[in-house]
Amino acid sequence: LAAAAEAGGDARGAAEGRRRAGAALRAAIEAAPGDFQLRHDYGLLLWASGDAARARRSFLRAARLYPCCPRPPAALAALLAEAGRHRAALRRYDAARVALARQGDGQARHTRQMQQTGARLFWSLRLA
Repeated sequence: LAAAAEAGGDARGAAEGRRRAGAALRAAIEAAPGDFQLRHDYGLLLWASGDAARARRSFLRAARLYPCCPRPPAALAALLAEAGRHRAALRRYDAARVALARQGDGQARHTRQMQQTGARLFWSLRLA
């Protein structure tokens, strides 16, 4: 809802949608604190809302809860790269790549995307 409101130019509606989504996710996390997907989704919401520090903590918690999933470290890599922390982003990218490799052949598209992201991060670090 927030994204649709924002796309339609309704900033107040978008903010209200994010507020309601945040409240729902916090309540869900309180009910199921060990659910990595809730923590990951909350991190995405926080990041989209401009709260990178809390998003980072949420992604870290999600990664600790389910280390075999590549999504939390991949989100962390993107967040860190956006902040210009390329070395840290490469470490998280590598953790995501390893987790993805453990999942097998069903993730080929994601593997290619992550390889491309890693190559961009590598070259941006080398050129910096």
